[in-house]
Amino acid sequence: MTHDELLEELDDYIEGDISNLNFRIAKSLRAVVEYHYPETVELTSSTGKDYSYVRCFCKAEMYPCTTVKLIEEELK
Repeated sequence: MTHDELLEELDDYIEGDISNLNFRIAKSLRAVVEYHYPETVELTSSTGKDYSYVRCFCKAEMYPCTTVKLIEEELK
């Protein structure tokens, strides 16, 4: 699932009263997913070849990172 699709799915859980626990949990998860967005990194190798890859903004690993994967898995 794409980053935007995951945000949309979390939005489906964000409804109703702010005092509702599910609302607060979904808002919290959405904030985490917003921080863990994909960014494209473009590099040039020592041989002059250009290449790019997509990593998570948290810079921990490739996108989707473990955090995003775990959230996606729990929403299934």
